[in-house]
Amino acid sequence: NLMIQKEVANKLIYKKGFKSNRLNTFAFLRSNYKKMFDLSPNVFYPKPKVHSSFVKFTPNIKNKISTSEFQKFTRILYGKRRKKIINNLKKHIGNKIDKLKLINVNISKRPEELMLDEIIKLYNLLK
Repeated sequence: NLMIQKEVANKLIYKKGFKSNRLNTFAFLRSNYKKMFDLSPNVFYPKPKVHSSFVKFTPNIKNKISTSEFQKFTRILYGKRRKKIINNLKKHIGNKIDKLKLINVNISKRPEELMLDEIIKLYNLLK
């Protein structure tokens, strides 16, 4: 359990309909995350300029992949959020471009639109 800035707590939420990012992808991959409640700046002295949230992480490894290698991959994948996946991965795909069709991931999406299973499929293909 810990207290973090509300904005960061909201970015850690991973579920369908929310945009994915490196932060919530890793949190979901390695734990069960739950935002417990928000705290107003008024409950602190001196009063901060930001709202806070109390959150809980419960360890739960959902996939046994190399954290360091997956971290490198997601740095590339999410490197330019507004670009399409194919443009972010283009120089890393090499001769595997034809295999992309086999994994059933729409590479014309933006990285933030991917779900964890799609990210893992891409990672396994390109590692």
